[in-house]
Amino acid sequence: MAHRLGGPRPARPSHRIALAGALAAPALALAAAAGPAAATAGWTARPVAAPPGAEVTLRSDASSPCEWWMPDGEGGEMVRYDGTAVQVSLRNPGMRPIGTLPVRPGGGWSGPVRLPATVTPGRYGLWVRCIVDHPDLDGRRSYDFDPLAFRVTDASPPTTTSL
Repeated sequence: MAHRLGGPRPARPSHRIALAGALAAPALALAAAAGPAAATAGWTARPVAAPPGAEVTLRSDASSPCEWWMPDGEGGEMVRYDGTAVQVSLRNPGMRPIGTLPVRPGGGWSGPVRLPATVTPGRYGLWVRCIVDHPDLDGRRSYDFDPLAFRVTDASPPTTTSL
């Protein structure tokens, strides 16, 4: 099926549940409560709770690359453009950028980001945005992946050892 406006790859398996809308709301609520086992976001974060200043590793799922699809303009064949970066933010309720990750050929992405040392403990949404900036496109494209629940914990007290 040719898409006239372009966008993220159509009918990605990881986003079919999200497209089901209200019919899937009870199932999605249960999946969200399950935390990292809820695989509808198309990416993972490890750990899912950490103190300020900690490192968190993010990774895209194979079925959810950072990419943009556009018709070629002549025959309507779809052309894929790999993303150029993934921006990472914490939201509660405002958006706080915490890092940028590179995108590999094929659209996969992964890497560490460090939580700000000044972030307040609490529950957050961890957001990633795919950025596609390619000279063959008429401008920069972007879209957000589904967010993951993340908890900033209290800083761990220093450990002391008696000799």
